[in-house]
Parts: sequence; C-alpha cells; structure tokens
Amino acid sequence: MLRRYRGGQRAPKGSYWNPYTGQFLELDTEAILPDGKGAYFQVSLPVLLLLGPILGALFLLFVPLAVPLVVGAWAVQRLRSAFSGQAPAPEARPPRPARVH
Repeated sequence: MLRRYRGGQRAPKGSYWNPYTGQFLELDTEAILPDGKGAYFQVSLPVLLLLGPILGALFLLFVPLAVPLVVGAWAVQRLRSAFSGQAPAPEARPPRPARVH
C-alpha cells in the first residue's frame, strides 16, 4: 500500500517517490520532506523495483510517439499561416537593413 505525504510533512524512514517531479528520495531517519509540487508516496523496495522498469518502458514508448506529434503540430501551424495569406509574427521576420541616405 502506498502512503501519501505532502512536502513539508514529517515522514518516517523509508523510500519516497514524487510522481509529479519524478524524484526518488531515501530517508535514513525520520525527517521532513522537501517542499515542492506534488505529493510523495512511501514505496517499499519491491514496488520500487517494479516501478523502475515500468516507467522506463513508458518513456521508451512515449518519446517516439511524442516527437512526431509535436513536429507535426508545428508543421501544420506553419503551413496554415503560410497558406492563409497572413504575415508571420513580427518576431519571425528577419530585420530590415537600415537605409543609408
């Protein structure tokens, strides 16, 4: 069973995982957990050993899917602006050379 603790809360000795930040923390004695985003879950060694390969496999599956989706969304946005007749955003235009009189 996973016990949940918030940052700044006193927690007993053990291993803790913050799924929001991905941080693993090992407490040798009772201590106060660091403040931050998300909650900490006290996990036992068997759960920790199962969780590592599962998270690694999810990462390996996510990256090849995420990169083409992000690049595709960017390309669609650029193509839409190119064919809509709108000028690109001002920061995307190259600067004009100064005129010398």
